[in-house]
Amino acid sequence: CQVSTSLRCATPDGIPCDQITSTMKCQQRPKRLRFRYQGAQCYLGNNDQDREFKCYSAFSGTDGLKSTRITVLGKSDDGRTQHLYLNKKVNIGDEFDVWGASYLPDTPNGELRKELTILLQDSGNKIRVSMLLQLDCTRYDLAYGNRFGALDLLYYDNELQGRVPTNVKIEYKYGITNSGNNGAKLTKLDTTRHGKSESLIFDLGVQNPRSSQNGIGVCEDLAVVKAETINLAQRRKYSTTMAVSAENSASLPCGGSASFSFTAGDN
Repeated sequence: CQVSTSLRCATPDGIPCDQITSTMKCQQRPKRLRFRYQGAQCYLGNNDQDREFKCYSAFSGTDGLKSTRITVLGKSDDGRTQHLYLNKKVNIGDEFDVWGASYLPDTPNGELRKELTILLQDSGNKIRVSMLLQLDCTRYDLAYGNRFGALDLLYYDNELQGRVPTNVKIEYKYGITNSGNNGAKLTKLDTTRHGKSESLIFDLGVQNPRSSQNGIGVCEDLAVVKAETINLAQRRKYSTTMAVSAENSASLPCGGSASFSFTAGDN
């Protein structure tokens, strides 16, 4: 009895999971931005927009600021007026949208103004953090997955690119090959995928209907495919394992295992 195993991970169009592009740069001023408030300090950002992104802290910045009131303002092209886009209370982990306004004379297509001022206030209305974010994508770098101090940019929308998401579908392919001299029966196909354990024996029969009672012939290949969705902006490490047990017609046991891990967006 002898089986070999393989575990591969790729997008549906064949890009290996450890080669998925982590960011897609904005090419046109967005109409909408989605952020997550994660409470980091100013210096923990990963895009200074050629030093044009400004972030200032006061009263210990975001230390202990588990809940904050976020105000987002957009300055007009002539610099004379500010438009209030958002004034909302959020907690750590909350996501929120900032939408453009087509009724403003300088943004008739609904895009956001070129420069946003973002304020984070505590329960006593003290301004703990003040940011200046540039949205002119023809001049300044902006991409999903960017971290601007306490805010992660999860996705954006514009006319040219549509919605640029952080969520990507991936597929794991669990492969099994009978490399022995006799047919065998698979008795176990287990996986721990992204921290969750699961038996794939039932999936094996469903996805390989020609395999009678999970049998595998000499030199035969069987596979199970399972899909997941990952978020590139979170820069998480994903790990998956598989373990196989089988026995041949003489009841001799054998088995195999494989693993795959990658960090999303780590390119």
